[in-house]
Amino acid sequence: MKKAIIVLCIAVMILPLAAAASQVDLGKLSLAVPASCDVFTPGMRPDDPLLALYGTSAEQVARDLGSQGLLMMAREIAGAYTITLSFQPDAGPDYSGMAESELMNEAQLNAQSGALDSVLYSRQAAFLVLRSGNALSLITRVNGAFCRLVLKAQGSLAGQMTDILEKIAQSMDFGRGQ
Repeated sequence: MKKAIIVLCIAVMILPLAAAASQVDLGKLSLAVPASCDVFTPGMRPDDPLLALYGTSAEQVARDLGSQGLLMMAREIAGAYTITLSFQPDAGPDYSGMAESELMNEAQLNAQSGALDSVLYSRQAAFLVLRSGNALSLITRVNGAFCRLVLKAQGSLAGQMTDILEKIAQSMDFGRGQ
């Protein structure tokens, strides 16, 4: 019995750590990424320990992300998936102000990203959830920009990966003061 109580106490102490997230501020927006991910951004400090771990430099990361049109890349430390974020100017209307039928039309326009799985509403945006093979994309248009958040699994997509990406989208703050 004592052993079970000790194990339970340890589990209670460790679980919050496993659920922890790192806040990433990208200037245009901020978001929470699971603590189990190594995060790369164009504005990394030259002394960031991740750079040495991956054998690269802040300048190289900025070049690589820029050449791919990315604002952020996060690698799950066990290698199960990679998350990327792109954010580009787009003068179209915000998805959050669109009717369901208009969102369906947007999904058809973005069919190269996958088939529409669902629509996810956060406090600041509406996201189209598109599924294609081992990738899941959440796209939105907000504040005059088109945002694409993509999780690409090394194998098949697991349900928890969908939850992770949706939690990241829910955490996104586009600076709208809401």
